Amino acid sequence: MSEENPTQTRTLTLGDFFKDAASYDVKGFALRHGEAYLIHHGPLGKIRVVKDMSSTQAIEHKETARAFDPGKDFLVFPLSKGKGKSEGDVVIRLGRGGHNDIVVPDASVSDNHASVEITKRGQFQIQDLGSRNGTFVQEQQVPVQGSGPPVRLESGIRIRIGGLNMTFLEAAEFHNLVIQLLG
Repeated sequence: MSEENPTQTRTLTLGDFFKDAASYDVKGFALRHGEAYLIHHGPLGKIRVVKDMSSTQAIEHKETARAFDPGKDFLVFPLSKGKGKSEGDVVIRLGRGGHNDIVVPDASVSDNHASVEITKRGQFQIQDLGSRNGTFVQEQQVPVQGSGPPVRLESGIRIRIGGLNMTFLEAAEFHNLVIQLLG
């Protein structure tokens, strides 16, 4: 991520965090990379970039057989307040569109899919933004903004955004995961 623009423009993997996880304690690591993370389960090949960005569509395909590499085969989407945003609630928008804070380049994800709010108390909650394929927490559908309250996230909880299965982890658990899998 660039310092000027907080939008995540490239795909990050667990391996991208190992050096800092080994060098920093949890607090320093969180300050550098974010307070929480969404981790996509499984090979990079499961992400299918759509060529026609004007519509949302789910795409299924066969996986190619190869050895599993945890350093490369988990996508990581950091959820961070960003520099200078420490006061008040912070909303992080997720979707396929390049204008989002976190761009999820998958055909099953809507242009404006969901938002994660970090409250003043440091709690995380998710809300669907009217996506075509829905947002789910522990397989329960998240209400669309304006039709129900956001759903509170706790570390270890499973989230599905479109067709992507992810786990929400706070900084301490993510830091430990990186060290355990790659250390």
